[in-house]
Amino acid sequence: MFVSGLYLFQLSETGVSALYLAAEMNHFPVAQLLVRWGANPSAMHLVRPPSRCCRLYTDAHPHLELEPLYAAVPNDSFRMFKLIIDATPRLTYGVLSTLKDIVFRTPYAHEARLSQRTLVQFDAFFKGILKRPRSLKEECRGIVRENLGTNPKAKVDGLPLPGSLKEYVLLNGCSIMKEQDM
Repeated sequence: MFVSGLYLFQLSETGVSALYLAAEMNHFPVAQLLVRWGANPSAMHLVRPPSRCCRLYTDAHPHLELEPLYAAVPNDSFRMFKLIIDATPRLTYGVLSTLKDIVFRTPYAHEARLSQRTLVQFDAFFKGILKRPRSLKEECRGIVRENLGTNPKAKVDGLPLPGSLKEYVLLNGCSIMKEQDM
């Protein structure tokens, strides 16, 4: 699939994915389309030169400045953020906790000019998701989606699963995938 000059899993010359670019430019319908076709929000991005976080941490550290999830925050669009959360295969507590810290404990929210409404949505979201981990069902969906790659619908249709489970894997039950661009 070809979108905005990038193949679905190809990185741009700056090292970011098409989903990252859609999130950064707040193109919700494009992001929905990319997720529908199997774009992985956790796809590897390139960091050249190494980012500050990579220099500070010696353990595996998420490159938040290049993740679609992080790119979605400054657009004052909670629904883009929610779409990427729902589509992320393996969403660790550490990534969410770090993102919450960045949004609320640094000048980030002020610099990004997030509205009070969006800040309230982020606050409620983080309070809920950081209290309870993702369910095993959500984690399994993420792993299945991650392994399906492009065009997950065609691949899921061939699996010996009940229709409701196929719909779940394809994110068809998620309200964020049904939303129309406002």
